[in-house]
Amino acid sequence: MFNFTTICESVKRHWIAIVLITALALVAGAGSSFVKSGKVETAATYTAEASLYVTGYGYDENARQGGDYNYEFNENTMMNDVRRIIVSKEVAAQIREEYGEDITITTPDWKDTSTKTSWTTRFCFIDVTAEDPDLALKVADEVANKVCDVAKETVPLSQVEVFDSAALKATDNSTANEWGTADLGVEDSAESVASRISMKSLVIYVFVGLCVSIFGFAVYDIMSRRVRSANDAERLLDIPVIASLGATEKSPMLAEDVRVLMKRSGLSSLAVVGATEADGAGNVAAMLEGVQVSGAFDLSKDTKGISTIAESDAILLSVKEGAASGKQLENALKQMKISGTPVLGVVFISKK
Repeated sequence: MFNFTTICESVKRHWIAIVLITALALVAGAGSSFVKSGKVETAATYTAEASLYVTGYGYDENARQGGDYNYEFNENTMMNDVRRIIVSKEVAAQIREEYGEDITITTPDWKDTSTKTSWTTRFCFIDVTAEDPDLALKVADEVANKVCDVAKETVPLSQVEVFDSAALKATDNSTANEWGTADLGVEDSAESVASRISMKSLVIYVFVGLCVSIFGFAVYDIMSRRVRSANDAERLLDIPVIASLGATEKSPMLAEDVRVLMKRSGLSSLAVVGATEADGAGNVAAMLEGVQVSGAFDLSKDTKGISTIAESDAILLSVKEGAASGKQLENALKQMKISGTPVLGVVFISKK
């Protein structure tokens, strides 16, 4: 039967193994967390940033009278158009074809747009990342100038010019540099994240290790069906335990208890049996001084003893911790049932 008592007894028997498994799970959790958050080694790269200043038609009287498309009504559209030119085939693709596929060209926002609803600016930023700082600076300036030329021919702009020439940036590449407040310097993108252990991973690994070990051993104990405690004897055999003894213990009270039980039930003779020889039926019989014992029998071998057991008034079953297998216990119960003799109780003998 799988219940709370079974689990508690299994934990008591296998607590050392459970502690070891849980400790291994703890180490595995720490190792997994350490690897995931550990240092990531990549080649050093450098990012250069240039900026453009852009205005659309609508900022002078001639433009208003000319009826050209007026970007002033939607400057977001104007900036999106220019940024699209930066990463277009005419600009980014041609530059990468000339300088190599390792060149990365991006156009970051001035601020983090995920936390700010709107940032109005007519500045457009160009980031070029390369493994060589001089190459990054050169390509960034070339991209800025090329964007100006293509934009003037493609979209209705009143003005587009390079405002800041390329400089190495020190801020995160996801946003444009904070000019004047952020120190300009070499940006090394080799990511060195401080290795740390996640408490969440530790808790999960320890919980899984603890549950798997506890329930695993409990299932093992049930499947192996060996009597490992007095409670096991009562649960598996459905016979009350009248005495629980140590491996070498000789209890003078056992004989007295058995005599009282036999007298109360009107019994005169007793057969002591064990499912196996290791169950120690003979040792238990030797303790029963003053009790009429018809014999001590090993039911795994002594099949002729059934007739003697049948002639006795009661049976006393001797069970030693872990001695008999489930099949041997079933065989003993079957033979006792065949004899038709009532069972007085179980004497459980522990290994210690």
